[in-house]
Amino acid sequence: MKRVLIFSIIFIISVSLLAQNNEKKLVPFLKTSAGYFNDQLMIDGTILSSEIGIKLSSGYFFSFQYSFADAFNDIAVSDMKNVDFSFIYIYRIYTLNIGYELMSKNKRHSFLPMLGPFYSENKITTPTLETENKLELEKIIRPNIGFSLALQYLYNFKNGISVGLNASGSLAYQYGPLYYSVMPVVSFNLK
Repeated sequence: MKRVLIFSIIFIISVSLLAQNNEKKLVPFLKTSAGYFNDQLMIDGTILSSEIGIKLSSGYFFSFQYSFADAFNDIAVSDMKNVDFSFIYIYRIYTLNIGYELMSKNKRHSFLPMLGPFYSENKITTPTLETENKLELEKIIRPNIGFSLALQYLYNFKNGISVGLNASGSLAYQYGPLYYSVMPVVSFNLK
C-alpha cells in the first residue's frame, strides 16, 4: 500500500509539473467511481475505484487506476450445528490504461475506450474446522496478471467536471475472463 501511495504522489507531482510547462498539450485528470463488481465465480460485490492520468491534445490519454472490491459468498457446508460460514473475497486491482477520447462536435459527450495491463491480488478468507472442533480462518492470496478492457461514457460540463458510466472487464493470463464491473464515474480536470 505504501508503494501505491508513493507512486501516486510522484505521479501527481510529475503530471502537475508537466502540465505547467505545456499548458495546451497536457491536461491532468482525476476520476473516482463506485459500483457493481462480479468475478469469475459469479460472486457479486461492490467496487471502489480511483484513477489519475493525463490527456494529450491528440485525444490519447494515459492513466493509472487502483480498484478495491469486496464480495461475500454465503454458500458453505458446515460440520458444526447452527453455524453458517461465509467466504470473504477481497480484490486489489492495479491497471495502467491507454485510451483515446472520442468527443462529439459540441464537446459535451465523450466515449473513452481503454485497454491496459493489470495486476491483481485476490485474498480469499475461508473458515476451516480444525481438530477438537476449533474454528480457524484460512487466508489464500492469489495473484493475477492480464489485460483490462473498459468503455466509459462521460457528459462534460464547462467547468471541467464530467459525469458518466464505466463498464470494464478483465482477462487474466491464468484463468481467462476474471472480473467485470459497472459503475458511475465522476471526473475532474485538474487544470
